[in-house]
Amino acid sequence: MDETQPGDEIAVTDYPFLAEEEPAKAAEHFRMAIARLGQLDGATPIPLNYALFYFYVAGTNTRFNAMLDRMMGSVGWDHETAAKLFMRFFTPCSDASMADLQQELLTVLNDIVGSVIDVAGNADQRTERLGQKVTKLSECKDAKQSLTIASDILVEAHELVADSKALATELRHSASEVERLKEDLLHARREAYIDTLTGLTNRRAFDKDLKALIDEAERDGTSFCLVLADVDHFKKINDEHGHLIGDRVLTQLGKQLSSRTRSCDKVSRYGGEEFAILLPNTESGQATQVAEHIREGIGRLNMRRTDNNVRLGTITASFGVAEYQQGDTPSGIIARADDALYKAKLEGRNRVCMAGG
Repeated sequence: MDETQPGDEIAVTDYPFLAEEEPAKAAEHFRMAIARLGQLDGATPIPLNYALFYFYVAGTNTRFNAMLDRMMGSVGWDHETAAKLFMRFFTPCSDASMADLQQELLTVLNDIVGSVIDVAGNADQRTERLGQKVTKLSECKDAKQSLTIASDILVEAHELVADSKALATELRHSASEVERLKEDLLHARREAYIDTLTGLTNRRAFDKDLKALIDEAERDGTSFCLVLADVDHFKKINDEHGHLIGDRVLTQLGKQLSSRTRSCDKVSRYGGEEFAILLPNTESGQATQVAEHIREGIGRLNMRRTDNNVRLGTITASFGVAEYQQGDTPSGIIARADDALYKAKLEGRNRVCMAGG
């Protein structure tokens, strides 16, 4: 399996705007979104505004909700700002937001180079190198590489104006702005790997981490284990209590998995109500103990609905464990862990099963 990078292909589950929603859940969000939209002066019920409030009441992204709250609290409803929020958080390609940030970065660096050339003159070889690097940045398609080019431009610019007191203050301000934009670019790359509901990494990040562990195991002779976990009778929870309560259950389970694993372990939301855990330098016996520890912790959850204080009942999960074998492919070890998980379901659920050889 090839390593997946942001922008290589669109994974529907990673983008709320493309994700399929069950009718009952969608209807629930529809009613709440229309109600919130009707309470706000100046927000007409056009598709853009409806979509923003749909994702707002769905709680798809807490960072987006905070920014929308600030927008309504400070400037009222502004169509241009609303459109920018939608493009930043919900267009089906995180590369779009990274491209905008890269253009901002290019604009700032062009201003720096223009100021440097005014003082140092066009004949200086370093000004020529600066111009070449700015051209290279404008043509760059890789966000990570653009950060390297930007850093090189800053180094050249600082060398050219070392003796110029007039430009020193301006360059310090520009460098600070570039650093801010670099951080925004890095943040955009990180968000492409995060599941917005649970805060865990998503399937895209899992595929990347799994390939890295297999490469390490083949190179260094190390071992690791994959654990797949699936919530038992999750459809029943949704049917009896609603999808918002189902989302809360998934969020709590994500916290259980994270709190009962090491910092070096990789915990991901694999899809729907299924989670994946990668345990580096771990053998099957140890991995089974980890899965049992998590299973017992989930069984002790005592969740209640906040609106009527009704107890949700015992929540359980089933687990399948597979240890890396020499020559394993990503699909091979996933299939063995999935078979073990299926066996745990067949044997009565709420248990851990180990894959065969």
